[in-house]
Amino acid sequence: MKYIFSKNQSILEQTKAAGSCACGFQQELTASLPAAFKKTLMLVVFLILCLTMPTLAQENESITEPNWNALGQIAVMQGGRLKPLDTVARSNMLMICGKQTVKVKDKSMHALEWLMDVMCRPEIADTYRVFLIHDPDIQTLLQLGEEDKRWSFLELQPHLGKISEQANQARNVQSHQQNRYQRAVIQLYAHLTTYVRLKNSIAPEKSPNFGKELADLQAFTQWLIDNPTKIDTDVIKHLNILKEHYEQLASRSSIHFVPPNNDLPWQRIGEHLRHVLDGLPMDQSVPMFVLIRQSYQNGDWATINPLITDHLAREQQQLPKIRSEATFNRIALLYKAMPVYVLGLVLTLIAMMTKSRKLLTAGVLVVIGA
Repeated sequence: MKYIFSKNQSILEQTKAAGSCACGFQQELTASLPAAFKKTLMLVVFLILCLTMPTLAQENESITEPNWNALGQIAVMQGGRLKPLDTVARSNMLMICGKQTVKVKDKSMHALEWLMDVMCRPEIADTYRVFLIHDPDIQTLLQLGEEDKRWSFLELQPHLGKISEQANQARNVQSHQQNRYQRAVIQLYAHLTTYVRLKNSIAPEKSPNFGKELADLQAFTQWLIDNPTKIDTDVIKHLNILKEHYEQLASRSSIHFVPPNNDLPWQRIGEHLRHVLDGLPMDQSVPMFVLIRQSYQNGDWATINPLITDHLAREQQQLPKIRSEATFNRIALLYKAMPVYVLGLVLTLIAMMTKSRKLLTAGVLVVIGA
């Protein structure tokens, strides 16, 4: 035992000595470096830190916000194609808004956060000005004014009937004969319809407690199984009302969250619950997404993140192409920001050459702002 202790102590002393030598060598080397090289080295370190700051921030978000990277990797189906939820968010925002970010209270909101607000907090998302309206005749028709080109669903909601009427009239004209206004009003109506279907993707947008509704549904279906002789006309009437309710929910949603089950393909939550009424066991993804919606409303990220992790571990979510597409989306976003980083680098280099404190500050702010 004494031998081991003395040996460890000797090793520790050697390590300290080596560290001291290394430290002395580093100081000696740094002192011998030319001033210009020192500045360049400092600049490189600064840029590396700026480029890695978004990644570090994303890792810390798992504590105070949803794990956006993991959430964006969830495989769903929309428009007949399997895709990550991040792609669904980006493509729908690009279609409605013309870009993949939206300004909310002077802050930039990324597409996935916008989609989560639309699905989980529609009353708040309705206030975001995301609907792009260029056509002056539509602005005149809706009396919106010309001070802005983007409008919120809340601002357009009183005019939905008028927009629907104009779009239906425009559709009666053959596509090659439609004028600018007719094409624009058809497009606006399509964007509004898409938005409404996104709002109802997980639950009816005005449902106060869809989790309780699911629990009641499971209790009712179990009662039907346990009491076949007690099914009378009142029970059948209630069953038909529920079937119609979930059929309407399916028709008003667009994202297929429920993975394939037996012979059934990917399903929207509404159509899956319709099958549950026919005796199909409820897929675990349905109560999970409903709980995510409720937790998102309450800001309960500690509940959301483990749910996302567990869902991604399911066999139906083990899709390398979907994961790769989600990763590519994040890389593409960094690539689009690269010109800004280059501008920051140029400003910083010029500042170092001219010894301009203002240019140096501008370069730092440009890189951080990217």
